[in-house]
Order: sequence, then C-alpha cells, then structure tokens
Amino acid sequence: EIANQIHRQVLSPLRLDSHNIRLTTSLGVAVYPEFGCNADSLLQLSSLAAQESKRRGKDIMSVYDPAFDATVKQRLYIERELSRSIHDLSQFELW
Repeated sequence: EIANQIHRQVLSPLRLDSHNIRLTTSLGVAVYPEFGCNADSLLQLSSLAAQESKRRGKDIMSVYDPAFDATVKQRLYIERELSRSIHDLSQFELW
C-alpha cells in the first residue's frame, strides 16, 4: 500500500509558477520478509522489479516475482551469446 501511495504521489503533476510538471517513474518493490531478509537483498530484488517496470513501459510499478530472475538470466545469456557471435563473425551469414 505504501508503494501505491508513493507511485500516485509521483504521478501527480507538480505546479511550478505557471507550469505543470509531470514526472514519470518506474518503481520496483520487494516485500520483506517474503523475498528478502536484509536491506541488500531487498534492494537487489527491488532493482530487478524496477527493470521489469522499465521494460513494460512508463509509469509502471512492479512487485518482485521470482520469475524475474529467469527473465534476467535469459536476457544476460542472449547478450553474452550475441557478444560472442559478434566477435566471431564467421557465425553470421548474410543474405
């Protein structure tokens, strides 16, 4: 509930002189003690959730889900393999 309140407050336009300023946010949340028992693990998991929010679009709040781990591992694997392939151009076939 606190995360929802923060998210709503950030999305509320700010008034500065005669201008309305609208902020956007990608918010990640990790729940204690369900997914982490110390500050470091909660920060790491909430960071994964924030990455998921960014992937999904603007003004999204995501609560950490263990499935995010698999998604991140898959993305890192693809990036690593692409990097290897680029270094070894013989794996590319142009048509």
